[in-house]
Amino acid sequence: MITKIIQGSPAQQACIVQGDIILQVDSIEIKTIEELVAEVHKHPIGKTLQMLVVRNGKKYLFELKLNQTPSPVS
Repeated sequence: MITKIIQGSPAQQACIVQGDIILQVDSIEIKTIEELVAEVHKHPIGKTLQMLVVRNGKKYLFELKLNQTPSPVS
């Protein structure tokens, strides 16, 4: 489950929100946050990934274009 979205991040730009559950990245099943991070890191910046997400019990498909994630402000 997504617990935080960084302002200006690829996730925010793709309309992924806090509470979403990511099931797949480019048809690869995701079960843990570690799997999600590993799968995303396999792809170069600039690539667009498809993410299958559950939000409020409904499935949605989002396209997320990888770019440099902004550093959070402390």
